[in-house]
Amino acid sequence: SSGINAEYGETLAGAKLLEDDLSASLRNPEYSPWQMVNSLHFWIFFIIFGLSRCDFIFMNSLSKVFGESFINNDHFLATTGAITGLLNGGGRLVWGSLSDVLGMQKTLMLQTSILTILMFSFYCTRAGGEVMYFIWVCGIVFASSAGFSLLPAASTMFFGNRNSKLKIGLLYVSQGVGALLQGLLMLGWHVVLKWRGVINIFGLCSLLAFCFSALLHVILQAIDTERMRIFSKFRNQTPHAQ
Repeated sequence: SSGINAEYGETLAGAKLLEDDLSASLRNPEYSPWQMVNSLHFWIFFIIFGLSRCDFIFMNSLSKVFGESFINNDHFLATTGAITGLLNGGGRLVWGSLSDVLGMQKTLMLQTSILTILMFSFYCTRAGGEVMYFIWVCGIVFASSAGFSLLPAASTMFFGNRNSKLKIGLLYVSQGVGALLQGLLMLGWHVVLKWRGVINIFGLCSLLAFCFSALLHVILQAIDTERMRIFSKFRNQTPHAQ
């Protein structure tokens, strides 16, 4: 009887270890860099961060030029730029904290929805004057700063800690999307599109980023549901002591 109990105890202990390993692998999967770039959610993250970064690049390089088209106050424009620098740093703390509370997917949806609304309405600051321009620029820079805190967290959370620097670097390649778009616009497209067209293009980037954020949320919810189903099935098949 004691031999049977000992064997049963070893079986339970082994099953418990296997259960813990399975639980950990379901919660924190480890991807190699090659597996990472071949996964669907990597490319969705890549598109989201690349598109949402476009607005930040617009604010850094073109917002002052746009402001000069209707604001004849260089001191005000310079002060606005200095304040946005502070918001860029503080915003990273706020968005990182929000991600801890809301989760990565919901935070991305919130950020990209704010960017979409602000960018599509940014042209209206011509009618609103300095006050509206200041609020919109600060809001866009604040929302755009989320990528600096969310991107490294997303890499670790969804692709694992192993080779984390390389993985984060692969995701940061997405930032070139905004630089490429800006370069194309500066080649002369802005002359044809005018300011309204240019701003709407960047607004469209934010809208697409929101759509991909919503798609990511749906996909990850489905994956989590399937993982929980597999985990529950495994637990039901594991022997438990009476």
